[in-house]
Amino acid sequence: MSQVQHNVMHFSVHPSVLFKLGEDLIKDDAQALAELIKNSYDADARTVRVDIDTKGWYDRDTGAPLDHRGDSPPANSSAVRGRISIDDDGTGMTTAAIERGWLTVSFSEKREQKAKGETTRLNRTPLGDKGLGRLGAQRLGSVLTLSTTPVEETDDEQRFYGTSASGLIIDWGRFMTAATLEKVNLEVTTVVGERRSAGSVVSILGLSHATFWTERGQEALQRELTSILSPYDSANGVRIFVSIDGGQLDLRQRARAVLDAAPFRLRFSYAAGSLNIETDTAVSVLVGRTTEDKLAYRRLAETDRGAAFASWLLETKSKRATETGAEFGDDQYFIRTRMTLSLEELAPDQVRVADPGRFSGEISVVNFESADESLFSGKAELRAFARHLLGIRVFRDGFGIRLDDDWLGLSKQQTSASSFYGIRPGNAAGYVNLSAKENQALEETSSREAFRDTAAWRGFYALMLGVTDYARRTQEFIRRGWNEYKLGFDLSPELDDLMTPREIAEHIEHRMELVTSTASRVDRVASAVPAIEQAIRGISEVSAANEAAVWRDDKITRLLDQVTEQLTAVQADLAEALTELNEISREQQELRAAARLLSSKIVVAEERISLAWESVALGLSAELLAHDVDAIGDRLRGRSVQILNYQKSLDKPDTRVLAYAEHVRSSAGELIRQVSRLDPSLRYRRDQKSRSWVADLVSEAAAFFNDRWANDGVRFEVAVVEDFEVQISTGKFSQVMDNLAINAHYWVSRHLRAGHISDGLITCVISAPIIRFTDNGPGVSSRVDDSLFDAFVTTKPQGEGRGLGLYVVSQLLDSEGATIRLNSHRNAENRYDTFEIDLASISTGARRRGEAND
Repeated sequence: MSQVQHNVMHFSVHPSVLFKLGEDLIKDDAQALAELIKNSYDADARTVRVDIDTKGWYDRDTGAPLDHRGDSPPANSSAVRGRISIDDDGTGMTTAAIERGWLTVSFSEKREQKAKGETTRLNRTPLGDKGLGRLGAQRLGSVLTLSTTPVEETDDEQRFYGTSASGLIIDWGRFMTAATLEKVNLEVTTVVGERRSAGSVVSILGLSHATFWTERGQEALQRELTSILSPYDSANGVRIFVSIDGGQLDLRQRARAVLDAAPFRLRFSYAAGSLNIETDTAVSVLVGRTTEDKLAYRRLAETDRGAAFASWLLETKSKRATETGAEFGDDQYFIRTRMTLSLEELAPDQVRVADPGRFSGEISVVNFESADESLFSGKAELRAFARHLLGIRVFRDGFGIRLDDDWLGLSKQQTSASSFYGIRPGNAAGYVNLSAKENQALEETSSREAFRDTAAWRGFYALMLGVTDYARRTQEFIRRGWNEYKLGFDLSPELDDLMTPREIAEHIEHRMELVTSTASRVDRVASAVPAIEQAIRGISEVSAANEAAVWRDDKITRLLDQVTEQLTAVQADLAEALTELNEISREQQELRAAARLLSSKIVVAEERISLAWESVALGLSAELLAHDVDAIGDRLRGRSVQILNYQKSLDKPDTRVLAYAEHVRSSAGELIRQVSRLDPSLRYRRDQKSRSWVADLVSEAAAFFNDRWANDGVRFEVAVVEDFEVQISTGKFSQVMDNLAINAHYWVSRHLRAGHISDGLITCVISAPIIRFTDNGPGVSSRVDDSLFDAFVTTKPQGEGRGLGLYVVSQLLDSEGATIRLNSHRNAENRYDTFEIDLASISTGARRRGEAND
């Protein structure tokens, strides 16, 4: 007879798991050290002193320093080399806290404390909650010693005191031969006695990676720590001092020196849905790379520190200055800007976002040439140090969160012409300051190298993209203005067959400048005319006196008469020449203005051409796609009809096959119908004109979009007051309707999601020969009233629009002889909300009364 035995078992952890966690969750020794410093912060430390000694020897069993120097260990001693100590004046730990906090892996009272919204004695929200500090400790070295005094009383200055001191030594080597963690006994000794300052000293003996701290030198360590500990602002209420082999590391002074020399600085702060941004631009941002650019900077900007250019820019580009919030600066920063944006307008439409909480930061475009070199051994050291500052870092209460080097995608933005003047990953340095208290919704991953993808993170990311986009817009305003301003002063090379249009325009401008200087010399000649007249009178008087003299000289009289006659003729020719030169000078001024306008338009055209290539590529892709999809859809429909006919010819057709074939046939037909929207717009169809009733064309577009928007809460209605016939390319008209409808749908949907309206409505009213296109969205922003139909003008968030839709509409209508403009009607927010299309020039004259259609 068989017997059944029941054995109760438990999971047991092998020590290798602990070491594996340390290797996987802690990236390197610098991060491991930062995790221990965070523990001091969470313990309300006011001061944390980190001392790294790579040369000394220490007793492995007691942690005491040994009086021994050299590369070889002392004889008859279990010595280890190197020590890292972290000494703080925080609240310390009780024996119970040591057991739960240090010796129980992954247990953390801080996690519960943060979940309840509780703070420490000094009103700090804990940074650590994953138990990474102890894992980092075992990564750093062979032995850990802990000496701690828990707080029992506090004085008026919030300094902590206690009467007991506990000590613990953990030799990680003992775990290597143990079967389980429980097999290794750890002894905690406690001494109760006199009153002493509270706090903890954690020492790591026998450094595992001594070369990290020695071979790479103090500069390397400093650069590593700047990614972990903020080099810009101290952690909240705590001072941190770091030394290596007796040399004090400066984590802030040199970093600030680099940023303070930046020619462009941007500061931002966010709270309660509003993002406030301010920028400072120094005149040195205008220095170019070419010899001509540098000459222009020296002549036009350096002497008065940009004052004349700033006056010109704010006066001649006043509307753009208002749009960017630009104003005069001072001697250090000649232009300042400020702007307030909302989370609502910056958030992408396709994702759900939430308020990430209050934060602030600063971004600078660093300048290696103008930074203070006195803190460095030379320009090479400065560059090496500054390169490790590059990037926009994120810090929580002064401690770094290791995101990707280019987490904002600046390198991708750099490839588009719209970001030509934006912040670039190779020259931008800055930080974002978060706090555990204000930004609890921004959750870090366990490795502290990323944020979790939450609604708060998406809101934070959208806001930061808004910051970088505003930086681009302000710099674009200043730099484009500078390019236009300096065209009147730059020296240009002689004409050459290989010169670009821009160089030719600059050459014309330069020659006009020379004509201007010649005109000034003509003015000086003209001023001499009265002197010539006076000389003629003087000669005539001398001649008359000689004629009346008793002893006259007939030869002198003849000579004087000849001089008078010649000077009178020269005077007449000179007066006539001056009149002609004055006329030429006036014409030259007009030509010079035209050349300057041509140069500025060439600059803008070159920038816009690079952007237009993206749209050209899309158009070519659409042409190929339409052709291929039409052919594929036609084959699918034909094959499905064959299968339907075959099945119907059978005595017992398969109903499932019939249903599927019918589904394929109808889907292929719908696919062909959809792609036909593209087909008339393609190059080989767009120039074919036909007579069409406007109501039929608009109603076709409305039906198409109403099908697409069936579940969006947005509808497209057509009201016909008086229909009329036009001679037009239906492909172009289809593109006009598509661009207007898509643009309206974007803003109406956004308004709908924000809760400003209960349903979305786009209305097209046809009243010969006018079409009025309106919607119940937010209306046209006053910032773009005058430039709405220009290319690349958009108020959509970065990445959601190229600013070409309405420009394409105006160009298509212009090519047909029609026009579009903003109607004077305004909505409840006092914004223009109606486009008016005038088709009078292409109307055939045929009209008919109509009624409202959907």
